[in-house]
Amino acid sequence: MVKIVGIQILGAIFGLAMLFVSYVYMKRKDLSVNDFLIWGLAWALFMIVVIFPQTIDVFVGPLRVQGALTLMTIIGFMFILVVVFYLYVAVRKNQKKINELIKHIALKYNKLDNKDKELNTKDSSNHEHKLHNEPHHNN
Repeated sequence: MVKIVGIQILGAIFGLAMLFVSYVYMKRKDLSVNDFLIWGLAWALFMIVVIFPQTIDVFVGPLRVQGALTLMTIIGFMFILVVVFYLYVAVRKNQKKINELIKHIALKYNKLDNKDKELNTKDSSNHEHKLHNEPHHNN
């Protein structure tokens, strides 16, 4: 029989809550089904390791770490670094796309503004030309 302590219950509740949150985001179309499957697997693995920490003991010896908690801390830190790097790259890509979009919009408005100025200039010169060439009526 496996003895479960308080922190394991808390970890399992956290894992279930995150699995539910992932599901809600998938239903709202904020996550794709593939994204949900990846995150669902991550949360399921998290809950298995929290409830049954001896499952990772097979890695503790060969990797020469002090214990399961140390291994989980190292793996968690590595996971966080990977996610932060991925997010950094995604943000940089979005920044580049936004800058290109801003340039495109600015150039488009600049062209429209120049055309508008040309039309106003032509209208003004035509109006002035008509005023100078109209006969004056003296009453």
